[in-house]
Amino acid sequence: MELDKTLLESDPVQAADLHSFLTNYGAKGMYSPMKFILRLRPDIHKELSQLENRLVKRGEVTDKQIQAFSTFFHETIHWWQHVGSTSGLILSLSHPAQAHINHGHLLEFLKTIGPVKSILKYNTQRARPDNQNSHEFKSVNNILNNFYDIEYCRGILWDPQTIREIYKSPYFLFIGHCYEITWASTIWLLSATFSGTQNVFPDPRKWESKFAELTSRKVEGFFESSRIGIPPLGLFQIYEGQARFSQIQYLYYGSGETLTWDDFRKMGMLDGVYIVGFELFLKISGSLWPEKISDPLVALFLLVCDLSINPSDGFPFEVYHFESFITTNDPGRRFIYFSTAIRENHSDLKSYIKEFSIDEYQVSSKILCDSIACETPLSIAAKIVEWAESTPSIQEVVRELEPFKFRDENLPVRLFFSKFIEFQKSKLEHPHYFCWPGAWSAGTRTSTEKLELFLKHQAPFVDKADGIIYPVDFPGKVESVVLETFNKFYAWNVSYDLCRQWITKEGPFDYDYFWLTTKYPFEDMEKWVKHVFENSYNVPIDSFSIL
Repeated sequence: MELDKTLLESDPVQAADLHSFLTNYGAKGMYSPMKFILRLRPDIHKELSQLENRLVKRGEVTDKQIQAFSTFFHETIHWWQHVGSTSGLILSLSHPAQAHINHGHLLEFLKTIGPVKSILKYNTQRARPDNQNSHEFKSVNNILNNFYDIEYCRGILWDPQTIREIYKSPYFLFIGHCYEITWASTIWLLSATFSGTQNVFPDPRKWESKFAELTSRKVEGFFESSRIGIPPLGLFQIYEGQARFSQIQYLYYGSGETLTWDDFRKMGMLDGVYIVGFELFLKISGSLWPEKISDPLVALFLLVCDLSINPSDGFPFEVYHFESFITTNDPGRRFIYFSTAIRENHSDLKSYIKEFSIDEYQVSSKILCDSIACETPLSIAAKIVEWAESTPSIQEVVRELEPFKFRDENLPVRLFFSKFIEFQKSKLEHPHYFCWPGAWSAGTRTSTEKLELFLKHQAPFVDKADGIIYPVDFPGKVESVVLETFNKFYAWNVSYDLCRQWITKEGPFDYDYFWLTTKYPFEDMEKWVKHVFENSYNVPIDSFSIL
């Protein structure tokens, strides 16, 4: 197989602007976590449109189709990372959590102050030391503190280097507080969505005195001006490394095991953020760059990625040790701990994973998780499945997923959590596939079973060659029902974004939602957006005073 750079992703895209995406030569695909959208460039769509069976053996399809699919495969793994890991769940639900936790405070703001935008600028202009305890500013402080606690936690989890700027913000207290509020807000959001779960999910109210004690004792990370070490990578680097090396495995086995590391280096696929995690893993674990892509060391790296992005303290399990709440839940630190454990006590694992089997996954994940006293991803999956089988309100949302028709209340949370549960069920049975999907999705290992797994766990909302977002055509689901859910999902999504604009963005509200569709004129889009906002906050958006 001769690799074609025009079909292979080379630049990670974090912005979700459609025009920038379509005109960025290096960006062949992207997954936008705030919008829950998977996009591909039109040239990738063109190649994939001719491909029926997407998990292929060498000789069944063209080399170009395999390479085009590898980009779709890469972006689908990003969807899996967000919907199938506990870190991804926290990240994905943090956006609706910011709106949910502030909804009552925003209504109070409207009652006491009125429709004013932005709340951040209002606070900057009006706040004084002598009015901070006034009724007027209680809602302002609650809104901004809640919003930024979650915002900063998300930033630190994604890329720890952002802490250098976050430390300068007047809305930042300390990392432990950001983590506590974010985990608690996620659980409160889920509890508000699913009735009767007070004794199912961990109870954040029981954490408050424990975290307050850490603050009083000035435990590092849990008091103001506290300094804590910054890991050299976060979810951004781990996610991209996991997706890229899985893509490389897919292409390697799809090529009949003929491609080499040099082939991928020439394509620019082993540059920048894509190899930060792998090079750090090699350095910490005391390993040299492997000769072949099939080396067990590559499989071990992908396992370390899987373990790192699945913390369990506080969700779905109770907090076992409050002093280590930051370190046990921070993916970058977990990555370092696992890599260190390999070097110091488990170097035999470097050559252990040869067949990408379920037994190899179970044994190696248990060894490494035991080494840092945390739960395995399989234990996490079993816990989630237990909830789904024993809790009526969660059973209900599982049933809603079948026809893809959800109750209106917190619909995006219901949809996303149902997909999270569905993923955990599959992972409990096939953890080796989701850890090493590249090895199981091309070449001699691929099968009808693996094809069905991949298709089952596609991102539900994707673009087509015209750049417009559509719901995926899942087998057995009624198109009109799926389309109705799609429309309601994005109405909620727009309300989250408008809430974000109201709190932090200066100037008028921005109604540019053409990243979603270009089928309607601006006037119709504006009318729809205004209707969405008024439904959420009972006030016309045109009534706002812009500061």
